[in-house]
Amino acid sequence: MNRSAFAKATAWQASDEAAFAASAKRAYTGAMRAAWKKIRYRLEWLGLKSATKFLPLLSRKACYRLALLLGSLGAILDRRGRRGRL
Repeated sequence: MNRSAFAKATAWQASDEAAFAASAKRAYTGAMRAAWKKIRYRLEWLGLKSATKFLPLLSRKACYRLALLLGSLGAILDRRGRRGRL
């Protein structure tokens, strides 16, 4: 096998592996995404609704500490989202 044929075979194999990896990442179908989105929006709505009832009952100091806690949790849980933004 000459060098150019080997390079073509290697490039084809790499592109085939990349296509397989990309298809493996798309595990959710459109219907699954739509169902998850509906559940997520309902959970967000419930969270906001409960926050509008709960936050006015807190003191300013407690509200500040809650914000610090939620910000720290968000930074810890969203490491992948922060990677390119620094």
